[in-house]
Parts: sequence; structure tokens; C-alpha cells
Amino acid sequence: MSGRSPKPLGFSQTTGAPKYAKRLKGPLGFLAMGGPKGLPGRPRAEVERIRLSEILRTIQQQLAFYAAWIESESPDVAASYRALVQATRRLAGSQMHAAWEAAALHTDAEMNIAGIDYSGLADLETAYLASVRDHLTPWWARLWGSVEKSA
Repeated sequence: MSGRSPKPLGFSQTTGAPKYAKRLKGPLGFLAMGGPKGLPGRPRAEVERIRLSEILRTIQQQLAFYAAWIESESPDVAASYRALVQATRRLAGSQMHAAWEAAALHTDAEMNIAGIDYSGLADLETAYLASVRDHLTPWWARLWGSVEKSA
């Protein structure tokens, strides 16, 4: 047990699960950002840069909000969330940088992005979900589980 105070008897595991799942939208939003493609003229490129900057700003705000919210509820969950977000930012940032450096695309078929290795995020996502599961497990179930393991 991690020393957290027990949840009230009326606590439902399913109450907290959707909010933690929703918080994965922030890191995943970064992965959806590929960069400005298929922009034929400079004025459109400037408009697209502004649009993408606004989207990224919104994602950053969501990440900061969720990180603070999670930290207020569980430092253990917050640590695994921060690790996932940090790794996702690194991966998405390098992909966005490469996309900005690449030549503009001209066909729909070129819009598919290949070669992104997401495997480095799998363990971090699993760790985040495990910490959420632990946090949402009632204290008596964690205690019962540790008693069964020691027997």
C-alpha cells in the first residue's frame, strides 16, 4: 500500500476511470499533429502555421490542466502521467520538426505518415494505466491482495 487514505465505502471504481482515460487524450493529441502539408502558397502556409500553433497551444493547456488535476489526486499516478507526456512530447516534437522541414505534399496518397516508432510509449502507457488501476482499487482490495500474495 502506498499510504493513501482509504476511499469512502460508497466509492465506485468506475467513477474515476473515465476521467483518467480522458486524460490520455492530451498526449495522444500530440501524436496526431503532423505538420503543414499540401500548402501550395505562402499566404496559406502562414494561416496554417497559425492554425496549428493554436491547436498545439490548446493541447499544451489540456496537458497542464490534467497534470495538475492528477497531481492533486495521486502523486503516483501523476508521476507516470508526466513520464508518458514527456516521452510523447519528444516523439511528437521530432516528428513535427521533420514534417515542417519536408517538402509540401501534393496528393492525398502522400498524407500517410509512415515510419513512426510508437513502441517507446507502450511501456509508459501501461505504467500509467497500472498506476490508475492501483489508485482506483479500494484500499481493502489492495490489502486483501497483499495478504493473499504473502500467504
